[in-house]
Amino acid sequence: MGTVRKAATVALVAVVTVLFAGCSGGASSTSPTDTTATLAPKVKVIDPAVADGAEGSLTVCGSKDNSGAWKLLMGSFAAAYPGVTANYQELGPNTTDTHNQAVQRVKGGNTDCDVYATDVTWTAEWASQGWVYDQSKLARKVGDPLLESAVATTEYAGRNWATPFYTNAGLLYYRDDRVAAAKTLPELYKQAAADKQDALLIALSAYEGLTTNFLEVLYSAGGSVLDSSGKVVIDSKETKDALTLLKKAVSSGAIDPASLTYDDGKAATAYASGAGAYLRNWPSVYNTTAAAPALSGSLKVQPLPAFDASHPAVGVLGGWNLMIPLQTKNLPAAVALVEYASGEDFQKELFLDASQAPVYDSVYTDPQVLAKFPFAKQLHTAVTTAKPRPVSPVYPQISQAIYDNVYAVISGQTSVEDGIKKMTQQLEIAQATF
Repeated sequence: MGTVRKAATVALVAVVTVLFAGCSGGASSTSPTDTTATLAPKVKVIDPAVADGAEGSLTVCGSKDNSGAWKLLMGSFAAAYPGVTANYQELGPNTTDTHNQAVQRVKGGNTDCDVYATDVTWTAEWASQGWVYDQSKLARKVGDPLLESAVATTEYAGRNWATPFYTNAGLLYYRDDRVAAAKTLPELYKQAAADKQDALLIALSAYEGLTTNFLEVLYSAGGSVLDSSGKVVIDSKETKDALTLLKKAVSSGAIDPASLTYDDGKAATAYASGAGAYLRNWPSVYNTTAAAPALSGSLKVQPLPAFDASHPAVGVLGGWNLMIPLQTKNLPAAVALVEYASGEDFQKELFLDASQAPVYDSVYTDPQVLAKFPFAKQLHTAVTTAKPRPVSPVYPQISQAIYDNVYAVISGQTSVEDGIKKMTQQLEIAQATF
């Protein structure tokens, strides 16, 4: 990471002066400038040296462990730190529910969770509320070998509030015994609609996954949600084109109608059982999907298709970070786990055993990794060029405005025009609240 970079939304106004003064508990006090303090309050900065005395027990809280990544981390960390007992607690079945439960806990002062696994979109919200430690000093220690795109998701108001755990960018899976690779979305939808058994499975239920999947189409069409000043710009021709294309794909059967009930996990499970010929999902489902008997060794992976011949594909950056709440009962063990999880050895293990996209750059060119994941170099390109979701302290409200209204359009409950109008109004109200 070297020099800690500033989050895009505050790059022109956030200048931080950090003054370190010794205090107990492995943290230092900070004195941000007045401008920065209005964006993220003054909190303690973690001193990485506190991890040297790690012992006792700690609990990591996060999303449902569909890929086994968190179980893997708990076991691997325990072997490296025999004096620490680490446990993982699932807070919800999907990103939206996990967020709601995590916020309820941290706002209420709950002390059960020593580390939170946080979606990359939560950084601005959690930092602006002052719920977590400042990890800027830790970031300077561990960050240089990590992907810049992943590190950027930990930044807000010129400081680092988390350490990357794994990153993400969407991929298109397909069965080469029934269909071919697709260069564009119209080509994909045409092939998928030719036979209902060859439909595309994708997470389109009304939750965070739908926001991500819609933004992939919108960004690829050339559209945006917010401009660089934070102004809502989603009422555009590009949004209309993206929604029209998605709505037609659902109504024509190119997208399996059951996708309207799927989150990412359910879509992957259905695909592994033999439903559909295409699947839009994350790298994390590769291991289990490739081994599924119903696919008979026919699974192939490609980058996301372009919007059309004139508009190349633009992915949406995903992934999860590790934040340490101010209420942690075991700061030394929490810091030790965060640092261990971002290290090269575990990041390689994470990719090989859980097929989660690593944040450690060199893992993508490791010979053992390339032998197991022929698409590793393509994935590296995807995660380093993907576009982030809107950066805002009110991102949860932004996301809900998107997924509620997109769902209403693609499920036939409202028109494209009315959906865009309502979505714009809700986004403007959300942005006006901070």
